[in-house]
Amino acid sequence: MAIPDEMGSGLSLAALVDLVFERAETPDDARDHLAKLLEATRAINSELNLQSALRNVVQVARELVSARFGAIGVISPEGTLEAFIHVGLADEVVRTLGAPPTGHGILGAVITEKQPIRLADLAEDHRSVGFPEGHPPMTDFLGVPVRVGGTIYGNLYLTGSARGEFDDLDQQVMLTLAGMAGTVIANARLYEEARMRNRWLAASEETNQRLLSSDFAENDLRDIAVNILDLADASFVGIQHAQDATESGTTPHQPALVRVGPLADDPSFEPDRNAPTTLVLPWVEISPIPTDSETPTELIIARATGAHPFSIAEITMAERFTASVALARELSSARNDRERVALADERDRIARDLHDHVIQSLFAIGLGMQSVVGSSSGPVAARLSSHVDAIDVTIRQIRQTIFQLSSPPSAATYSLKSRLNILVRETLEGEGIDSSLDFTGPIDTLVEQELSDEIAAVLREALSNVVRHANASRVDISVSVGADVRIVVTDNGRGLADDSHRSGLNNLEQRARLRGGSFAVAGRAPSGTSLDWTVPAKGRS
Repeated sequence: MAIPDEMGSGLSLAALVDLVFERAETPDDARDHLAKLLEATRAINSELNLQSALRNVVQVARELVSARFGAIGVISPEGTLEAFIHVGLADEVVRTLGAPPTGHGILGAVITEKQPIRLADLAEDHRSVGFPEGHPPMTDFLGVPVRVGGTIYGNLYLTGSARGEFDDLDQQVMLTLAGMAGTVIANARLYEEARMRNRWLAASEETNQRLLSSDFAENDLRDIAVNILDLADASFVGIQHAQDATESGTTPHQPALVRVGPLADDPSFEPDRNAPTTLVLPWVEISPIPTDSETPTELIIARATGAHPFSIAEITMAERFTASVALARELSSARNDRERVALADERDRIARDLHDHVIQSLFAIGLGMQSVVGSSSGPVAARLSSHVDAIDVTIRQIRQTIFQLSSPPSAATYSLKSRLNILVRETLEGEGIDSSLDFTGPIDTLVEQELSDEIAAVLREALSNVVRHANASRVDISVSVGADVRIVVTDNGRGLADDSHRSGLNNLEQRARLRGGSFAVAGRAPSGTSLDWTVPAKGRS
């Protein structure tokens, strides 16, 4: 059989089939080897399970070249060992060897040099680093890079040739099968990347539809952050004001608007911004009330230590997702502004019509009836006089309505008192729990919008705990504002003794700590629980 002039090109499939028949000892062996070769080629087009496809390729290589042991190592785009698949070692031997090779020594040389390496004795090569204790002896070696075009995906190697040493023809067989393996890896990665892109795009479409249909509140970020946490396979997602460098060069801690994920349960956790497992993106924060603050907002996505770094495809999809959601939130905010303006215009029109037409008509009717009263006497005059008084009352009521219509249409949105009243009513509605809500201090004037959102979230969490776990019949809430904002929620439920649900309490404690405040929970006599949440009204000093 003719061997190609260029040692790195491998054999054609037709030449590889000829080799199968030349090296088979019997016709049955030839048919068996040919079937395995066809199975390996089938894996290129149909097998999406990377482990199964690569094991098939290694097994075919081992049998065609008549080697005792074969393996393939796959490196990730970041250069670390992603998978190691071997054929020929007993399971008990593999268990005693422990962790797979890390790509050093002769195996790493196959990848770094990007050329086949064929040795008669591994121990005589200066690049060999030896074997771990308990590893079976291996003398001869044949390793080739697994590549597609200029991209190296790993290495495929064999040891223990049945003829005592590998030859040029064996090397060509290995190069051909390494090309198959490279195609399998490339296809599997393209498939996973396509699945990942579809997940991000589907989530972006669903989130934008909910934003534009008003299923999300303008400043409700938690659901979006939870979505990102799942899409990015992350352990932490935070949305916060960007870090501002100080004169000393440090970056002070900024309270987060949202923290979700397993690592978010630790209030002291701060992601390493320079780690490849951390992604920091600009985030557009939409507030229903304009503020003087020009501090930008950022999205931080972090994976646990030792996890896979973010790939270029993942970074691209995360950037597209945040840009798409930011645009949808902008459009949602603009639409809400238009609706508020339209509502204000409609209120003004109704007020003008009431003033210019209805009040004037009633006033004219009242004057006409008063003139009749002046020329009448007895029961008729008394009845006419009462009707005139009723018209005066109606005019005053209409004028009061006009004044209310002329007020800002979204004043309730800007009022924290109104917002908390609605929250308490909606949370406790239908739960059979009596409640009281007391306010102390200039709540609607001193509390900024960001802190208002936090107060609403804290009260919602506290009331949810009462509804789910306390078995209470009454809850009393007090909200006071001065130098500090203090929320106290007390109930007459079963107390803390049997309550194993700590996640909500941990969340409240974390929110307080992030703002430099405090949180305490205690039992009440004879029964019940008291929650006390306090933070500075103007943020951390």
